[in-house]
Amino acid sequence: MAFRYATAWPPSEPDSWPDIVQIFALTPGNMFITSTQRDGSSDYHDFGMAADGARDMDAAGEAAMRDCAQFLYPFAEYFLELIHTTPYDTDNGFYVKNGEQVGPDYYGPQTVADHRNHVHVAMSSAGARDLLTVLRGQAGPGGPPDPPAGTGEVWGRDSSNHDWDRGPMNLVAERADGSLFHVAKVGGIGPTEGGRYQDPFFAEAMRRGMAAGFPVLGDYFVCCPTQYASVGEQVGYWISLLDQGFPAWRDHPMIHQLDAESWEAEDQGYPASWQDCRDLLTEFSARVPTGYKIWYAPRRLYDDAPDIGFDIWTPDYHTNGRGYRELYPGDDDFAWGAYSGSGRAPRIFQYASDALMGDDPQCDANKFRGSLDDLLALTGRRPTPTTRPRDEEDEMPQGMVPKGKTASEVAISSAWDRSVLSVGCTRGKAKLRIGEHKVDGEWTFADVTVSADDLRRHDMPPQIQIDMRSVTRIPHSETDKMDAPVTWLLYYAPE
Repeated sequence: MAFRYATAWPPSEPDSWPDIVQIFALTPGNMFITSTQRDGSSDYHDFGMAADGARDMDAAGEAAMRDCAQFLYPFAEYFLELIHTTPYDTDNGFYVKNGEQVGPDYYGPQTVADHRNHVHVAMSSAGARDLLTVLRGQAGPGGPPDPPAGTGEVWGRDSSNHDWDRGPMNLVAERADGSLFHVAKVGGIGPTEGGRYQDPFFAEAMRRGMAAGFPVLGDYFVCCPTQYASVGEQVGYWISLLDQGFPAWRDHPMIHQLDAESWEAEDQGYPASWQDCRDLLTEFSARVPTGYKIWYAPRRLYDDAPDIGFDIWTPDYHTNGRGYRELYPGDDDFAWGAYSGSGRAPRIFQYASDALMGDDPQCDANKFRGSLDDLLALTGRRPTPTTRPRDEEDEMPQGMVPKGKTASEVAISSAWDRSVLSVGCTRGKAKLRIGEHKVDGEWTFADVTVSADDLRRHDMPPQIQIDMRSVTRIPHSETDKMDAPVTWLLYYAPE
């Protein structure tokens, strides 16, 4: 049977590496992307149709790469190439060519040896798109449809560095299981955190959350009494951690949780007073106008606190390791009751610490009181799509910004009103000058820098009455060779 994703050589298809990167995000093994489009390689990488994922060459890393390749191997019919060599005698490596599983002899000893330290995937744009749909479920990218306004239950999870050795941290499976928000620890400051602390997994949690299509993401910051660090110091550090770990945080619907707990340092003045919490959230809100700011306030510590002007996230665990819906104690549970001092009822209820969500067996499970539209309204944003529409009749244009020492312009003639321009790269960084031409003849320009540190594409806000857009490559420094691969695409803005 003919391979349905066959391509001519040399290929002339649109780049598929952005979708391949998304496929890697859906596999086990926590792959790091080490290569996408690269010039002069005379293979699929040269044409933007391949990506490589890797881990450290130690026992854990080798097992992780094996798990990734083994997961992909049954989907051979979608691949132009899949190549990975393992050190184990329990398999024969994982090799695919043009939709067929092949043995190591097909590629030869040199290629087999060269692919011990990474997993190589090459795909056509159609093959990558179709496999993404399969891996994300028949409901399409992002898992099940979001509940309509006013209906549906809104479940979510919070995680920290402690969760990464408890399960696979498969956020795609979590999202497909019905979770609509994921909040990860970004760090903290104070004696219980050993001074300043940056959660080493926050950035990866946000990357996976974006890949899984969560409509709402979030962060939580562990605060300390202001006798140890001032309000300004703590808020400034909080914002700096967000900028480092998730540069796109200002452009996505976000929950910002202030985590106020006693931990083990009650003899050191813990927990932070309600006045400290009020001042910290007030200062953060003044500096960050968007996002849903909420106070994680255990009832045993803050039940008698007055209303500080922010919603409450309350914990009260019901645990025994079952599915998160089964563990939920109900909308009439005591934990939903108003706090005695403020008269304010919690808006989010953290009701379990070992719930099964997707593939992860020990999750902090939460429920938001309200609809998804209610939560989005509190963040001050609507979710931004990260991929173009998949309806073939409505396919939007895409392409690559030419590379070289001379800046080049790509004119994007558009008949789509309120379309969104998205640009991004996965190697190095690039500075671009975005132009928008209105039907009245006026051009406006804005500069934006994109980098491999931010795997999410940079989305330019939708504008009305635009009939032309341009992307011009400009140097970001005197030594910039402008050789990082940069792609652009258009998609429809949400209604």
